[in-house]
Amino acid sequence: MELIISDLRKDPRFANNPYVVEPPNLVAYAGFPIFSDKCEIPLGTLVVADGEAHELSATQHQQLQHLVAQLQQHLELRRGNHLLRSAAQRIEVANRRLETVVFAVAHDLRAPMLRQAGLADALTEE
Repeated sequence: MELIISDLRKDPRFANNPYVVEPPNLVAYAGFPIFSDKCEIPLGTLVVADGEAHELSATQHQQLQHLVAQLQQHLELRRGNHLLRSAAQRIEVANRRLETVVFAVAHDLRAPMLRQAGLADALTEE
């Protein structure tokens, strides 16, 4: 839910807030929550504040909503990239383990075969 206040000094919830009565002396405020695609809990808020009172135009409101949508997509892409990197690391570890097992199995299979080949060679030489 967006929170848009054109004059914080006139709103009893914020009139005595230090950011309103002391520097930076905020007057106008617009806050747009940023949600994840996966949950209803906001990840953060896009805030636009000004030292002068004014209303957001319909165009400004729409532009801020588009910016929030872009931020949400950016955060989801970063999350996806993190998950992919994490999966790639797990695959790399699994591949290293598999290489070790394959080497051991190949060695265990090759040794008896070499002995049998050596025995066969010895028998055919006689």
